[in-house]
Amino acid sequence: MQPNFFQLVYYLGILLSLSLLIVNPAEAANLIEGFSHPESITADSTGRIFVSNIGEKMEPTAKDGDGFITELSADGTVKRKFFNPKGTLNAPKGLAVVNNVLYVADIDRIVGFNLQNGKQVFSLDLSAKTSFLNDLATIDKNTLLASASDTGTVYKISLPSKQFVALSGHIPGANGISYDSQTKSIYIVGLGENFNGKGGIYKLTMAKPTVQFEQISVLPGFFDGIGLLKDNRLIYSDWVGIQKPTPGAIYIYNANTKKADLLKLPIEINGPADFYYQPKAGLLWLPLTLNNKVAILKLN
Repeated sequence: MQPNFFQLVYYLGILLSLSLLIVNPAEAANLIEGFSHPESITADSTGRIFVSNIGEKMEPTAKDGDGFITELSADGTVKRKFFNPKGTLNAPKGLAVVNNVLYVADIDRIVGFNLQNGKQVFSLDLSAKTSFLNDLATIDKNTLLASASDTGTVYKISLPSKQFVALSGHIPGANGISYDSQTKSIYIVGLGENFNGKGGIYKLTMAKPTVQFEQISVLPGFFDGIGLLKDNRLIYSDWVGIQKPTPGAIYIYNANTKKADLLKLPIEINGPADFYYQPKAGLLWLPLTLNNKVAILKLN
């Protein structure tokens, strides 16, 4: 039977609506201004949002004391622009919350602040190993992971003892980390060797007898943040370029199909860094380092 005109219009409408779902999977919920090169975002169990700010100048390794943490409410309102005491941070990046303490990766050390009063309660010096700590991730209430971009190393850190070990394997330009507690797997993205934009995604399964990072096949990039989505998917950010202002990108990788798809965004993003994904609300809190803004995107 040949389809008539009305049937063709009906089927065309279905195809168009499906294509919109594919190419427009994110919408802008909010855009917050007033940051100083925001780099990382995390939250505590009560919904308080924390944003690390490298400082007035984009100098990620400068020990100038002008870095700070900003606290946001669940709707994105700035509650406290300066959460930590003045002068206690230089160029803060990755964040993690464990046992009511906000841990911060700050160049060559990890600093912890009490969430109730903002006072510094923890410090771990890693200057003998690295000068570019980047991201943090939580394994459990006693253990953190930390990436060192300059050496391509991931460290496993015991918080009670302050002892740390380097995990085997080299991750060129090691950057964002995410830990899957269900599979006991670590996912990490990189910027590439010497930050050359040929970074990849790597996976390490802690439960395997031989612990070694395995590379996931995706197109290379200047990768920064990574997170876990449902249905065996990963979401990660790409600066695309760092030599001049270049619109960045967000990708979703499906481990079942082994394909990565570009997320269509409602706004231009410059310097999409270490984001926080809020699964229940479906919100992506994305620091735009080069725009001095934080975007809250709704993933459809």
